[in-house]
Amino acid sequence: MKKTLLIMVISFITGVTTTYSQSINYLHSSNGAFIPTATPEINYFGPDPYGLYGVCAGGGWQWIDALCSVSAVNSPDSSVKSTSSQGSTWNTGDGTVRYMVVDLGAVRTFNELRVFQMFSDGKVTHVAMYVYPDTTPGLNPIFSDASWSSVLTESEVNPGVDNIPVVTGPSVFTLPETTARYVKFEFRNDGRYGNGGFVEVRELKLFNNPFTGINNVNNKNQVSIYPNPTKGMVNIYLPESAKNYTVEVYSVVGNMVAQLTDQPKGKVAIDLTANTRGIYFIKILQGNETITVDKLVIR
Repeated sequence: MKKTLLIMVISFITGVTTTYSQSINYLHSSNGAFIPTATPEINYFGPDPYGLYGVCAGGGWQWIDALCSVSAVNSPDSSVKSTSSQGSTWNTGDGTVRYMVVDLGAVRTFNELRVFQMFSDGKVTHVAMYVYPDTTPGLNPIFSDASWSSVLTESEVNPGVDNIPVVTGPSVFTLPETTARYVKFEFRNDGRYGNGGFVEVRELKLFNNPFTGINNVNNKNQVSIYPNPTKGMVNIYLPESAKNYTVEVYSVVGNMVAQLTDQPKGKVAIDLTANTRGIYFIKILQGNETITVDKLVIR
C-alpha cells in the first residue's frame, strides 16, 4: 500500500508513472565487480597510481578501493569504510584525466551512478562514464579502445559530506537505461576543493533505480542534493545555465511545503527542520519545464 501511494504521488508531481524495484550496487566487489589485473595494469587504471591494485581488505589508497566498503554496500546514500580517507588514488592531478576500467562480473542493466568524495589529500571534481559494446567474459578492454561509448559526458562532482567515518552527499548522475558488462570512468580534479595534485575517489555505486524514471536531467547539467537523508537542512547544487531555477519541495501526499524562485546557479540551502520525518520530493524547474524530481528523506 505504501509503495502504491508513493508511485501515485510521483505520478501526481511529475506526470510520469514508474515502478518500484531497487537493484543491488553493481559496482561493489562483493556483488561481482572487479578491475582487470592483466599486465600492464596501466591499461585499466591510468598513469600515476598511488598504490597497487590490492584487495578490499587492504584498505588505504589502493586502486580497487572505489569498489569497496565495510557495510551499507547497497545503500545509495552513504559510503561506510573504516576511515574517511580511503579510496582509489592517483598522485598526479592538476586537471589531468585519470581513468578506471571495471568488469561488473556479469551483464547488468543500470541507469544511475553515484560518486562519493574521499576526505584525504585530493578530490574528484569531474567524472565521465563509458560502456563497452562487447559483453564477452574475460575480454578486459583497455581504456584507449575506440569502441567505448559515452553514457555520461564529463560532469561536475559535488564536495560531499564527511560524517567520519561515513561519507554522505554523493553526486547522483542519471544515465540512459544501459546494459553492459564493462564500464570505464574518467576522473579529473581541477583543485577547486583542495589539493589538485591528487585525483581521489572514495566509492562508486551503480544502480538500476526505479526513481530515475522520474528524472529528466541533461547529463551535462547535473543537479546534486545533499545530505540525503537529512535532519532537515538540505543543500542543492544548481548547475550553470542561462535560465534561473525554481525549487519546490513536496510531501509524500503531494502538498508543497517549500518553494524558492528565481535561483541562479550554485548552492542553495533549504531549511526543512520544521517538517515531520519522512519522504519528500524536490522538484527543480526552469520556467514550466521540470528538470528533475528527486526523493529526499528527512530523519
